[in-house]
Amino acid sequence: MSELSQTVTSQINKIQEDCAKMKPLVCIRCITFNHEPYIRDALEGFVMQKTNFPFVAIVHDDASADGTADIIREYAEKYPDIIKPIYETENQYSKRDGSLARIMNKVCEATGAKYIAMCEGDDYWTDPHKLQKQVDFLESHPDYAMCCGKAYKYNQELQRKVGMSGSDKCSFDDLIESNGISTLTTLFNASIYRDYSNNIKPEEHHWSMGDKPIWLYMALISKIKYMDCIFGVYRILNNSASHFSNFEKWINFRLSSLKISMYFLEFSHKKSISINERYQVYKLMNAVVHKDSNKVILYKNKIKTNYKFGYNKNAIWILFILLFPKLTTYVTKIYLMNKNKY
Repeated sequence: MSELSQTVTSQINKIQEDCAKMKPLVCIRCITFNHEPYIRDALEGFVMQKTNFPFVAIVHDDASADGTADIIREYAEKYPDIIKPIYETENQYSKRDGSLARIMNKVCEATGAKYIAMCEGDDYWTDPHKLQKQVDFLESHPDYAMCCGKAYKYNQELQRKVGMSGSDKCSFDDLIESNGISTLTTLFNASIYRDYSNNIKPEEHHWSMGDKPIWLYMALISKIKYMDCIFGVYRILNNSASHFSNFEKWINFRLSSLKISMYFLEFSHKKSISINERYQVYKLMNAVVHKDSNKVILYKNKIKTNYKFGYNKNAIWILFILLFPKLTTYVTKIYLMNKNKY
């Protein structure tokens, strides 16, 4: 596991000194990489917030090769009390060793903020009262660990809004089945997040997504409030962290999501046959795509042994996969192309 560079450590120390004086109540976590066409929208969403409390935005540029860092510097100079940048000289995400999360955790903790908000560099907020609304709720409802809302989905290729993200289904059982929380709309308790980091140690699991396990932990030990408010815009890009044109990457992403659900079911001492069932189905799909006949037989037998299907969608999927492996790959690729468009 790589150590923090001297440059990053120095930047974190400077942020800690600044925050010791201003005592921000909220710390915004913003990770960005090669977001030159989009980062200005994100930064504008931060600086336009109208609050009766101080807040800071930790904007971590992960060694972008475009003009992202220059735009961040522009805003950091114009809004020094809000925009607190971290500039990397070496990309941390590509290391896959948890260094990016450790850096963000360390700098957010250094701010001393009570609450954390999240917004990636390609998304942005449109409600200038987002932070105030959410802080007001959490301050008056200490039995809740987190709140979230809605965001427009904007397809960058089509240059238009294509729907809404965010759902009121945010109980633990809901999130086990499907993650309906829009990350850019969240605000959560920093202390509970630290407990999550210490107890779960997500960097050791190599999960493909960093938000779903946080929401599951929050929902398991406390409560999440859904607010019927539109807080911003979720930008759909081809081949982003959760959108793929590559079929194999999509399957691996789905497998990782199911692994997270299975982990938290075990952590909570709960069980779900449907989650295990779906996991085996995607394992089978993966084996079919990679033409691994031994694993096809293995997962086919596991499914036949462990689950008794009625005429449900998983049974239909399995039959379709086994009878038409090439067509399965083709149909799923078409599905992914349409999903990324809409």
